[in-house]
Amino acid sequence: MTLDHKDKFKNKDGTITGYSFMCGYVEVYGDWLHGNGVHLSIDGDSYHVKGFGTWETFQLVKEARKFARKFGTLNKGDVA
Repeated sequence: MTLDHKDKFKNKDGTITGYSFMCGYVEVYGDWLHGNGVHLSIDGDSYHVKGFGTWETFQLVKEARKFARKFGTLNKGDVA
């Protein structure tokens, strides 16, 4: 089995890996460009869900993703 370099950055479900978060990548949920979405990022040991009028902090990525999904589905395009 060969390890594709993309495996470092994305999980099978389209979410990004912990490695990607640590490299500065973010996940985008909903329609970010039109003010109807949020992005999920990491800062130290906390995950942040930020959007227009929203900024929530979580200790676990699972909790952060659950909250972010309220704003729409994950944008599975290129990692941002």
